[in-house]
Amino acid sequence: MLCKLMHGQTLVQETSDFRLYFQPNDSAKVNHIIDLLTRNLVSMQRELNYYTNNTIDVYFENSDTKNAAPIHIGAGVVKIKSDVIRLEFRSNIQQLTYSFRSQLGQILVEEMMYGGNLNDRFKSVNLMHLPDWLLPGLYHYLGSGWSIADDNDWRAAYERYGFNDFNALPVYYNQVKGASFWRFIHSEFGPSGLPSYLYMLRLTRKMSAGLYYAFQLKTKEVHRKWAAYYNNLYEQEQNRLSPVQGITLAGKSLIDVAVINDTLFYTLERTFLGCTINKYSGSKHRKLKLNEKRFCHQDSKPFFFMSSCNDSVSWGWSLSDTQFVISVYSAATQSTVSEGYKTPSRVSQGCIYNGEQYVLCQGWNSSTIYNLNDIDFDKIRVQGSVTSFDVSRAGVVLITELDDQFQLKVIPNNSKSESTIHASFKELLDVIWVNDSVVIFNSASNGIINGKVVNIASGKVRSVTNYRFNIWSHQYNNKVFAEVLAKGEDAELFIANYLPLSDFYYYDKLIATVSDLSFNTRVATSITKVKADSIDSLLTYTFQIPVNPAADYMEHSPDSLLIKDLNSSSASIKPWKEEPELLPTEMHFGLRNSGEYINEYGQIDAFNLQGPQRFNIDGGVEFSNLLGTRKLTFGLTGFIQRGAFDAYGAYSYITKSDWRYDVLWLRRKREQYTQQATHKFLTNIAQVNFRKPLALKGLVIKNQLSLRLDNNSELVSTFESLQSIENRDITGIIRGQSEISFHKSETFYSLELSAAIQPGVSLISKGYNIGTNVNLNYEYKLRPNVLIKTRGAFHNSFGSSPVFYLLGGSQSDVLSRFASTSFADYKEPILYQNIAGVRGFPLNFRNGNTVLYQNAQVDFHFIKALFSRPISSETLSRLHLRTFIDYGTTYYGKNIYDKANVLSRTQLVTETGSVSVLVNGFRNPFIASSGVGLGSQLYGYHLSLDFAVGIENQVLQPYATHFSIGLHF
Repeated sequence: MLCKLMHGQTLVQETSDFRLYFQPNDSAKVNHIIDLLTRNLVSMQRELNYYTNNTIDVYFENSDTKNAAPIHIGAGVVKIKSDVIRLEFRSNIQQLTYSFRSQLGQILVEEMMYGGNLNDRFKSVNLMHLPDWLLPGLYHYLGSGWSIADDNDWRAAYERYGFNDFNALPVYYNQVKGASFWRFIHSEFGPSGLPSYLYMLRLTRKMSAGLYYAFQLKTKEVHRKWAAYYNNLYEQEQNRLSPVQGITLAGKSLIDVAVINDTLFYTLERTFLGCTINKYSGSKHRKLKLNEKRFCHQDSKPFFFMSSCNDSVSWGWSLSDTQFVISVYSAATQSTVSEGYKTPSRVSQGCIYNGEQYVLCQGWNSSTIYNLNDIDFDKIRVQGSVTSFDVSRAGVVLITELDDQFQLKVIPNNSKSESTIHASFKELLDVIWVNDSVVIFNSASNGIINGKVVNIASGKVRSVTNYRFNIWSHQYNNKVFAEVLAKGEDAELFIANYLPLSDFYYYDKLIATVSDLSFNTRVATSITKVKADSIDSLLTYTFQIPVNPAADYMEHSPDSLLIKDLNSSSASIKPWKEEPELLPTEMHFGLRNSGEYINEYGQIDAFNLQGPQRFNIDGGVEFSNLLGTRKLTFGLTGFIQRGAFDAYGAYSYITKSDWRYDVLWLRRKREQYTQQATHKFLTNIAQVNFRKPLALKGLVIKNQLSLRLDNNSELVSTFESLQSIENRDITGIIRGQSEISFHKSETFYSLELSAAIQPGVSLISKGYNIGTNVNLNYEYKLRPNVLIKTRGAFHNSFGSSPVFYLLGGSQSDVLSRFASTSFADYKEPILYQNIAGVRGFPLNFRNGNTVLYQNAQVDFHFIKALFSRPISSETLSRLHLRTFIDYGTTYYGKNIYDKANVLSRTQLVTETGSVSVLVNGFRNPFIASSGVGLGSQLYGYHLSLDFAVGIENQVLQPYATHFSIGLHF
């Protein structure tokens, strides 16, 4: 009844551990899962030997779970409030449990490491430096408990690269590398090793010191033991006979494979824009794009399957929760036919049998298989999450997951009754029919993912494989037998002609792997309740007690936590309306050499007062509601530079339709002191932004409206008094902006691209302008220690009062110089904007109403390349050499040859002034530079020292030195 009354309103259920927020129609799911969450909370608190006194907020949503807050949040930034755990019911129970445990682990570990009060958090966040893989690896390990997939990824890294140099492993393996470290700590030092090391990390704030005080070992020795641990486990497998290498595919982008015969197969792969179908044909497997390509939304969950009719191949994807598309490509006609379908919920998998389309709508506790040719009547409902299924004339075979157990079930044709053929607490996946009485599936029961066959009638299961480990998928029909092996960042495809079942290779036992020896982090269903007086507190420690562990901590391995009664967590459900009050969630306090809107200013005389060499202290606080949909930020900048003061604030609101509205305000004061007078520059800016993510992931549209008032007043000093002169320079500007931006970040690269149009009107001079801006920023990790970076921009402003752009120098250079380059009398500018962009030159070396520049840079982390062990020093681990090339130009008017450009004009005047001659001599408007540099990081602040030689008009300039603080690139 309550759910009916509160239809459409969020409900909240509060227990002794959690506050659970969910929709009314999810009440039954929450009641089913609350016990699971409580058990995992107790389990993780025991693993970490840490008990939190805070109630944890868990928000259930029906959309894709948002990413957790970034771990590295910048210099001087302190998180005051823990994040909300976000879970979504679209995932199966295994994925949901992993998501909960990894997010919970981050909350508990951050509370342990950074302290419970603001003072401890501020000191820990700013003084502690750890390798970028250490804590993410811990959160992953706490979530998965060293899963089968982790073990296979790490085995693939060993097979290809070895473990002699962990720093040489590609960044793809960073997460599993971190997880392998914590798995080693647990195995080597017992269950108490993990909390003991975390405790010492908090005290020492250094990885190397924490290892020494926790285990009396130096970092080099821990690295040696870490590598030897996995070398010993995997070297036995490497001594076995290896098969020939398969067809290498891009494992990072591969979604699925469909094999027609030994010389023809198709792949579904992720691309920059979405997904595409590729055809591999011929004995050398030449890669071709299909004539008719279909791209799909990156957030969709496409599946791929092969049709048994006329060598055609089919694929499909969800356009929305209820819209689905299937495309069929015919090799004979080389054409594609697509058809849309309506489905009750989101599709996650599909197959074709006898010309009919079957799709799976997967849920975490119940799933349904539909025949799209008769969706209303021909459907099969199964309890649990169906992870794989196949259809034949014998019926439907499927794998379900429910309550941490996997079951292989068969539903005979023309029947809705199901029978369980095989069950396992280890992962089962990828089931297919071999014939009417035998199915083949993949199993992880022996520590590696391998193939098994089961006889439906007898229920007898036998292990079968042709390859060593990690079979990702397989296909079997009367033409081919194919298997795809996941090998870390790559995949390998093996194709064999049709093999009778009797010719399969059977075996009885595989060599034990690290996964077999793994400690199961998932909590048992029954936990004994312990009385408080039965625990000896002298043998225990927790992070709430500021004492060192006992000397015999490793020997006793006590548990200092009391186990709660899991049945005492029930509570009543009540309607919840998001609280209007905003609580402090984050604060920042640190050095800053740039302010808000630092690149734009209304008076040219104010430029030096806002340059990057001007250091100040910036502090502020952010307030937010529970879900972060409403935020209020305010701050102050100043205190170091005389006469400099910024006050700013912002309010953000995110609607249910993902529209975000921002209201920003800034008041800036800068004072310039001379012998004659003091100039005071005041700037007031009010701005409204509204933006929304578009259908394509990473694509955002943003609109902006701002009002800006600039005031220049003068205070004259005399012998008798101080006299204030009336304001002589006032500007008022209304500006708008419409921008579309795209951001994509993967393991190996990140891309930011934006394009905007920006009209503006002056309230004083009645002038106007229209600006166009295009910006690009791209980074690619060529090797683990080599990073290629490039950025560029094109800005243009035209109209009666354009924006004048200043080119030259580095934006965060504390040694920046300001060139005395004059401005053209082209038009009266509405604003000045510092672009910087070309090292080797001072600021304002070139100016104009159009600017174009490009930077290219290669960073080489040579310290990491010299050492095979992890580097605990923040400065040394980030230390890198760089080489770069910068170039750019600015001009006035329509092009570089326009007469408005003063660069190519020289005025010659005789001594008496009676004769004046204007000489037009074209000069190269482009400037370029090249150089080398050194960069690192100290207490979260990026530092870089660059030496650049500029080229202007084909003449080398004296080298320039740039020392930048705060800007990475």
